[in-house]
Amino acid sequence: MPKGPKAPKTWYATSALFSLAVGTFYLAGALPFIDAGILAAQFTIFGRPATFGPLIATIVTATAVCLVYALVRRTGRNPSPLRRQGDAVRHRQTMMNGAVDNSSDGILLLDEIGVVVDANPAAKQMLGAGARDDGAQTLVGRHIGSLIPDATALMAHPDSGAAPVPGIRRREMVAQRLDESTFPVEITMRELSNDGGTWQIAYVRDITDRKAHHEALEHQALHDALTGLPNRTLLYERMHDCRRRARRTGDRFAVLVVDLNRFKEINDTLGHHIGDLVLQQIASRLTKLLRSSDMIARLGGDEFAILLSPVLDRFAVTNLSERLKTALDAPLLCKGLTLDVNASVGAAIFPDDGTDMTELIQKADVAMYVAKNAGLPMAFYDEDQDHHSARHLTLMSLTGELGRAIEREELELHYQPKISIPTNEVIGVESLVRWRHPVYGFVPADEFVAVAEHTGLIHNLTEWALRSSFEQCARWRAAGIDLTLSVNLSAKTLQDNDLPQLIENLLDGYGVEPKRLILEFTEGAITADTERCRANIVRLAEYGLKISIDDFGTGYSSLACLKALPVHELKIDTSFVRDMVDDEDHQTIVRSTIDLAHNLGLTASAEGVESVETLALLAVMGCDTAQGYYIGMPLPVSDFEDWLRARQAPTEVPRPVACIS
Repeated sequence: MPKGPKAPKTWYATSALFSLAVGTFYLAGALPFIDAGILAAQFTIFGRPATFGPLIATIVTATAVCLVYALVRRTGRNPSPLRRQGDAVRHRQTMMNGAVDNSSDGILLLDEIGVVVDANPAAKQMLGAGARDDGAQTLVGRHIGSLIPDATALMAHPDSGAAPVPGIRRREMVAQRLDESTFPVEITMRELSNDGGTWQIAYVRDITDRKAHHEALEHQALHDALTGLPNRTLLYERMHDCRRRARRTGDRFAVLVVDLNRFKEINDTLGHHIGDLVLQQIASRLTKLLRSSDMIARLGGDEFAILLSPVLDRFAVTNLSERLKTALDAPLLCKGLTLDVNASVGAAIFPDDGTDMTELIQKADVAMYVAKNAGLPMAFYDEDQDHHSARHLTLMSLTGELGRAIEREELELHYQPKISIPTNEVIGVESLVRWRHPVYGFVPADEFVAVAEHTGLIHNLTEWALRSSFEQCARWRAAGIDLTLSVNLSAKTLQDNDLPQLIENLLDGYGVEPKRLILEFTEGAITADTERCRANIVRLAEYGLKISIDDFGTGYSSLACLKALPVHELKIDTSFVRDMVDDEDHQTIVRSTIDLAHNLGLTASAEGVESVETLALLAVMGCDTAQGYYIGMPLPVSDFEDWLRARQAPTEVPRPVACIS
């Protein structure tokens, strides 16, 4: 306890004088007795009376009495050490009781079997008993198990003879309020023993906010911020769970990779905010098609993955794919805009296509690319097609090397001759890009062109191919070699608004006549974005260039589209021409295409001519031009020039050797 203020020195003087006066009057009445005592003491000590006499003895005695009185008064104002220690103990006890009462954690005092003996206000409030003084009475007598069911696991059970749980007995549990509502808590149990017995003290902390914060962070780590769908990490966790369950039960599950078609065009044309709305709507539509045991996740960009668990067979996967297509075929409404979006889907099945989770995703991705390249809505993984697709995925990692190969002009052009069927005269060539990689060797054009389209290198690749082709055409013209030059351009290139200006600059730069150039586009490229493609084709045709539709018959061109565009040539796809001698259906397709071209005022050209019989059939059908291995293989420029010089003058056109019905 704190000491009182120190008494001033004047107090002692006043007390001494007052005491002296009181003592003097007091002793006056007792003087005879005191004198007698003093005389007796003198005779005892000295053998005779002292010379100072009774008066001095009286004064000395009174002074002693005053000193004793002052000491008693001072002792009364300053407690003894024992008293101070007792006050300090009582003070600490009061402070401790205040700390317990004001603690934000609930504190429950339990007897040895777990029955509540007392509770602090926080425990009353937390467990729904209220913070009033009578709140504890609502809890007193209840077993801790009725409030926190799992708390008994932290206690020793006298009836079982079990020892207390060693160490810090702390655990997260679920508590139940008196109204039976539940909430998460962290409970710490300690044992306390004294002369009165053994007690348990339970410290209970409400961790509702902490749990909510943790769950929010966990959700953020495992879900896509834009769509709210699970991300790749959570997908892999669920796939591992499915694999463990499948190994116990023998069930199968499927992984589908869904990739939106032409989504980049939406972002580039309408902006990323519209693209984000599209992704959110797509995610909502796909989620509604799934069962509670399935999962859809966003892998990134416009690519999603669907986990179907369990599945019986491929038919179940095909059925879902059809429902996905139906859901995506419905137009999307975004900020007043109506958008059409479709997708390509690839599927892989556990354990048929693999047992490793990463492998399954990769194989589903391979199947998706097969579907996209074939123009199909959905494809299953096929090991026979994996070599091409796996090579494509490997080449995706060589993007940097492809870019450097373009910059250093390490690519080369090969030229394949094209003849006039009626005259058998070489009238032109088609330039084809080739890349010989130092590790992978010869890389087919369709593979690295796909890489260029996917990575944004297609513009650089197209500019290099056009510049090299125009330069060669100018050289041949200067050398007196009069040939038309056909150049293949991808669908991405046809949608590039800068394409017409690029070609115009190259025409002027190399002095090439536009009529000597034929630009070839696939059928699918023309139908990919009709308005933009039509505008570019019209501008190119106005320059005097000729437009050819390559691989005709494999896409979905309509007659109205062909009639509206300034197209000059239809090239019949190799797949129909190569087998037409032995396949009457292919003969019918080829003949119909030739007739269609002529009826539209276009030139009919066949590629893939590999035999004299095929060339003869084309002549009978009235096809205009042809190219193929029978006529000449694609060759480097020097070899092609040697081949061209060695070729004899046009000879008689071969007669058909097959009966055409």
